[in-house]
Amino acid sequence: MLEAIRRGYDHLYCLGFDFLLKDKELSTHNLFKNQEGYGPETHANHLDNAHRIGYLEWFMKKNDHIRFTFILPDNEPFQPLTAKNVRGQFISKFIEKRC
Repeated sequence: MLEAIRRGYDHLYCLGFDFLLKDKELSTHNLFKNQEGYGPETHANHLDNAHRIGYLEWFMKKNDHIRFTFILPDNEPFQPLTAKNVRGQFISKFIEKRC
């Protein structure tokens, strides 16, 4: 995100932020799970999510001139974000608008 901002983009579509999902398993299981270098000793857990969300909120508020749109799975509860420059969009609507 920082590199996109440095290059002058002012509206970022953010995909793959699984830690925003409320489901404990879905929020930490990703394509790297159990891969070399991403085993149980380094794998994120659900308790890490609050800190990740806190950092994300700080980052968005620090870059309040940027519009962040998070693309989220349909019908999957997610953690709300409070920054004024953030929006959410379900993936089905995102695909519908882009196709």
